[in-house]
Amino acid sequence: MEPGLTPLYRAVIKPFTSNGNTIRMRAEQSSESDVVCVIDAGETITVYAVYPSYVLAEYNGYVGYIIRTWVDENMTTLDPENTPPYGVVTSRPPRRLTERC
Repeated sequence: MEPGLTPLYRAVIKPFTSNGNTIRMRAEQSSESDVVCVIDAGETITVYAVYPSYVLAEYNGYVGYIIRTWVDENMTTLDPENTPPYGVVTSRPPRRLTERC
């Protein structure tokens, strides 16, 4: 895994996938990207980052992107004190805008 990334969640690949049995981990956030590996339904992955359509994950030493809909949302949060539950967006206070004349 890349330095500086912390594992956030453990998750399972859903049993309903495009071909029924396996999903493809990709090198980039694109269905046209190179395949890093294939993962069987029911296997466990470690999630390092969550994006709108993909998660950055590790599986058996392979690192890549998996479409979020193929990942079970009942994830185990690895550091509950510092990581929000999966699907929760933490709010940030609005930034103060300063205009100069």
